[in-house]
Amino acid sequence: MLAQEVEALRSRLGLRQVDVSKECGVNASMLSQWMLGRYKGNIARINGLMEGWLVNRRGGKPLDKSAMLLQAPHRMMHHPSTGDGGGMDAFHQHSKRHESDFTYDTFSASLIRDLDLPDCFYAPIATAIRLQVEAATSYVHKPSNTTKKDTALIPIYIKLRINDTVLIDSFEWDVSNDLNNPDMFAAALCADLGLDDGEFQVQIALSIRDQLLAYAK
Repeated sequence: MLAQEVEALRSRLGLRQVDVSKECGVNASMLSQWMLGRYKGNIARINGLMEGWLVNRRGGKPLDKSAMLLQAPHRMMHHPSTGDGGGMDAFHQHSKRHESDFTYDTFSASLIRDLDLPDCFYAPIATAIRLQVEAATSYVHKPSNTTKKDTALIPIYIKLRINDTVLIDSFEWDVSNDLNNPDMFAAALCADLGLDDGEFQVQIALSIRDQLLAYAK
């Protein structure tokens, strides 16, 4: 949510990402990785700097952290019919529908600009994000057919390789328990296994969500 607020304000002010980098004192490359949810360094430091930038740019108005809902990672893969390019990315997308400053279109425009992608990616990226957010939202709000005493366990399989580290795991997930959260589970699992690479947490949560959505269909 913080990265999305930064992007929304940057777009509204007509600033380039490099302009924001200079104003907040964060390396441009580092800021770009942070905006995409890929930064693996001291995230708390950058979060603090970006919160300060938001407050200053808003004239000292403090952030409403109660509105910062938990973000859900989404996977996007697109091979456009025009041009030779193809793309695959994973990122966090907030699913709050009434967000006025940050839409699928503005995110798509920002992404192709920051990654220097051809314009043919614009509409397909926005559509891919919208479809995944709608699918995730429908799953989250899907009524449960089980009672409080019932459980609905489904097997989840994790097989990931990031750099030189391989993670293979399997466990059962209770889809009848609304308190089960892929992001929190991924964070706890990475902490237990000593996986400091933030990419593992994102990919684990993505894998769980992919399998839950497949089960829901």
